[in-house]
Amino acid sequence: MNSNEIIGAINSGEVDDDLDMIMDTARSRQRRAATARAQEFRRGDIIRVVGNISPKYLVGAEATVVEVAGSKITARLNSEVGRYREGAEVGIPAVCVQRVAS
Repeated sequence: MNSNEIIGAINSGEVDDDLDMIMDTARSRQRRAATARAQEFRRGDIIRVVGNISPKYLVGAEATVVEVAGSKITARLNSEVGRYREGAEVGIPAVCVQRVAS
């Protein structure tokens, strides 16, 4: 079954009795994928904030990885952005960053 078939089955109501299980399974997989993504980063990596993150002004900001824990990255901002001063440490979901340099 491909993703279009799965989405079709959900939209048509074919799997209504199993929606809670499907949602729990999807959330669990999403958490595992996010944790795996975070493990790709190392202390000292330069990253750029991308994706769906709040506050939006962080998108495009570059930072240096300080710590990786679970699916989150703690990074030190390389320049002032919004209310954050250069050097401020921020927690960012790993799915919202891309590596610029190692």
